[in-house]
Amino acid sequence: YGMLQYICEHFREPITVEQAAAVAGYDRSYFSKLFRETVGMTFHRYLNHYRITEACRLLSDGKLPLSVVAEESGFASSKILSRLFRDVLDMTPNQYRKLPQEAKDRLIRAKNITYY
Repeated sequence: YGMLQYICEHFREPITVEQAAAVAGYDRSYFSKLFRETVGMTFHRYLNHYRITEACRLLSDGKLPLSVVAEESGFASSKILSRLFRDVLDMTPNQYRKLPQEAKDRLIRAKNITYY
C-alpha cells in the first residue's frame, strides 16, 4: 500500500507528515527524507500540488463556486486554495477557469503538476 495511493484516496482530508509517516510505518524524519528522495519534492509540496491538480479539474467544469472547489480538492478554505494556486500556477483560480482548455492543458504540463 503505497503512500502515493494513500494521498490519492485521502487528499480531501487534512494529512500531516506525522500521519503519513505513521501510515507508512516510519518515523517522521526518515519518512520525510525517503519521500523527498523518491518523489523529488517534500510531502507537503506533493500533497498541495496533487490538490491543485484536483482543483484544476474541478475548475474546468466552470460551474462550481470556488468555495466548493476548495473543499472538494482538500483545501481548508478558498483563500488558501487561491494563495497556493497563485504560487504554483502564477494565476488565480478564476483566471485559470477562463482559459481555453488547450491553454489549461499546456499550463499543467509546463508546471509538471499532473500526478494522476
